[in-house]
Amino acid sequence: MSVHNETGKRREPIHRLVLMSFSLSIPTGKVARHLDGNKDNNGIGNLMWGTPAENSSDTAKHGSLKGEKNPSAKLSREIVMRIREAKTTKSYKALSDEFGVSKFCVFAICTRKTWSHID
Repeated sequence: MSVHNETGKRREPIHRLVLMSFSLSIPTGKVARHLDGNKDNNGIGNLMWGTPAENSSDTAKHGSLKGEKNPSAKLSREIVMRIREAKTTKSYKALSDEFGVSKFCVFAICTRKTWSHID
C-alpha cells in the first residue's frame, strides 16, 4: 500500500500501518511482528513491535518459511527426499544437474543445513 505525505510517497506494509495507527511513536529499530504467524491477520491484537531477531524467531517458531511454504522454494518435499536417498550413489554434481539446482544446494540438503525439518 502506498502512503503520501508532503515529502512524497512510499510503500508500507498493511501490518506496519495498523501498528503505526495505534502507536504514539515508532520504536527505533523495531519491526512489526505477526504473533500468530499469519501474515493475513493484520488485526491489532495479532501485531506487536519487536526486534528483527524476535521477528525471525517468530518465523522459525511458526514454521512460516520452511520448505514449500517459502515463496522462493524451488524444490518440494518429495524432491528433497529423492536427493537425500540418491546421495549414497551419486555425486553432488550429478544431483545438481539432475534436479536443476546448485551443488551447494544439494550439499546443504544432504547435510541438513536446509530442509532440516524433513526426515
